[in-house]
Amino acid sequence: MIVNRGLRNDDLELRERMAVQAIIDGNATPSNYTTVADMHSGLILAGSQGGKKQYIFDYAHGTVGPVLRKIAERYTRTHVISATTKEKQVLREFVTKHREFWMRQSAGLYEAVCRSLQSHYDAMNKGKEAA
Repeated sequence: MIVNRGLRNDDLELRERMAVQAIIDGNATPSNYTTVADMHSGLILAGSQGGKKQYIFDYAHGTVGPVLRKIAERYTRTHVISATTKEKQVLREFVTKHREFWMRQSAGLYEAVCRSLQSHYDAMNKGKEAA
């Protein structure tokens, strides 16, 4: 993260904050939601190693995950990506915690998480193509 994310952090953080803000403002696209979901997935993977990183797994799984599920369920019903006042507060906090977590991690961990997520997405896409 220090090298990979550190050199590109401003660009990544701007994209992530813009995606969260779009949801908060009520003008998000599915791409904005996907960006936030990717942020969430990255923290889940990084925190799943346990130890000192367990706290980020617990936060992502227990606090952010339910909010993202509610937003996705609402989108399925209404075709609008929106968030309640409480969900907006969680998202504001999330984007900051996400940045703070990754700025304290090694480049190797960030790269491993990115590779793992990409492998997962590639496998999902292969499954869709086969269906």
